[in-house]
Amino acid sequence: MRRARAWRFGHALVVLCGLALLCWPAVFFRPPPPHARAASSAEADRRLDVRLGFGGIVKIGVPLPLEVVLPPLPASGPAEMVIDAPALGPQAGQVVTTTAVPFESVADTVRVIEAPVVISDPRRPVSPERVGGRVVVALSDDRTGLAALHRLPGRVAVAYVTAEALPRRWQEYAAVDLLVIRDLDPAALDVSQQEALLRWVRVGGRLLLVARPAAAAQSAETAGSPGRRAPVFPAYLDPLLPADVGPIRALPSAAGLAAHYGGTMPSGPLTVATLLPRAGAGHVDLSGVPVIASAGPGTGAGQVIIWGFDPWRPPLIEWSGRLRLWEEALGREPAPRIDVEGLAEHLAAGTPLDPAVHAQVTSAILLYIALLLGLRRWKPTVAAAAGALLIVLAALGAFPVLAEIVRDRSATLAQVTIIEPVGAGSARATTVAARCSQNR
Repeated sequence: MRRARAWRFGHALVVLCGLALLCWPAVFFRPPPPHARAASSAEADRRLDVRLGFGGIVKIGVPLPLEVVLPPLPASGPAEMVIDAPALGPQAGQVVTTTAVPFESVADTVRVIEAPVVISDPRRPVSPERVGGRVVVALSDDRTGLAALHRLPGRVAVAYVTAEALPRRWQEYAAVDLLVIRDLDPAALDVSQQEALLRWVRVGGRLLLVARPAAAAQSAETAGSPGRRAPVFPAYLDPLLPADVGPIRALPSAAGLAAHYGGTMPSGPLTVATLLPRAGAGHVDLSGVPVIASAGPGTGAGQVIIWGFDPWRPPLIEWSGRLRLWEEALGREPAPRIDVEGLAEHLAAGTPLDPAVHAQVTSAILLYIALLLGLRRWKPTVAAAAGALLIVLAALGAFPVLAEIVRDRSATLAQVTIIEPVGAGSARATTVAARCSQNR
């Protein structure tokens, strides 16, 4: 009786806890089966080719283009690519936003999957130098000459890209503060890329087109008349242009730009493509020749600028005042279009917990305690301890399920959508959402 009493008052509980701790890894951290380990090893051998952002440049909290080149898969049929991006949370790496992209797999065929993703955790960027506060994307064969832009306010980052890197969804331009097109084959962009570019400019994007004098002269020669207006830019951009490109002129000096923007201009002639501003366009003249033209896209909120000179070439590349010229093209850093703090007042701070959830949780806890106390009171033996262990293991499986039910039934999604007209027949919609949970 003394041994049974001692077992009843402590030993059973100690053994029960010890067995539970020993069984815990076996229940919740089961190693993968051999075939799964073999599949993981095979997948590790076939690396994914992942391209994020614009030339690797990203911006926090906005949609970014993501391109994933999938290696040949062993079977055909419906498949899904799941993308986890870091988000803000109490611990780095613990919170992610998940994007699922379904696709049709074809056996032994390489697939390219494109999807927009949002990286919201500034503590886990690709690398600090790859994160920009403001992003300039340059479509140029010459990938030098813009390093000094990092001296502009707003932590400006420059990404040099090719035409195929431009997005096919206009929303993925959200990270771009200025798109510079210096070299562009008219046939380089497909229809979806063209539509995305045009839509982005109309909803507020800033586009800078460089009419390189050499390219303009070559286009004029191709047209058969050196003095003829040359279609330097692709035809689909024509509705956005603030000016047409005219004849090539050799100016004795570029000092007029220094007078307008400051700095010291090196001596020497400057070859320019004469601009012919359209109605309503602003322009800057050099020796009486328009060399800069800018205007809105006609039916939108963006800005399109044309430079009739090549800033990548002397004497402009050596001009100390060129940063002010680029700052003007980049524009002022835009203020947030939405006052999140103001909207927060209109979002629910919490949601009432379903009374049925209270009853379920209370009943589960009372049943668990009753079973353990019943075994302890009426059968204080080793068999009872084993039975209690089974109860504990069952509870370890049941309580997570119950917690998931509680979380699902005690959380709602509140959202506000802001619709802004941005031109005739166009509008921009921005949705701010918040997940509201019961804290108790």
